[in-house]
Amino acid sequence: MTMLETYKATLHGNKIEWKGETPKVSSNSTTDVFVTILDSESSSSKKNGKKMAEVLAELADLGGINSVDDASEW
Repeated sequence: MTMLETYKATLHGNKIEWKGETPKVSSNSTTDVFVTILDSESSSSKKNGKKMAEVLAELADLGGINSVDDASEW
């Protein structure tokens, strides 16, 4: 079984722009690839940040963490 190699890239329409290391293939040959579309990092970070803020606000509304007497020691 051959181990699959992974490379970072950005898809621009039907063109791939490699980020960092590029695959070692001849420019005169064809190579089969699989492309996985990832969620935008910025949009998922914003969603995670919003959810974290909501959870922290709920925790603050409950009075915080009562079991911690001195937060600086925690």
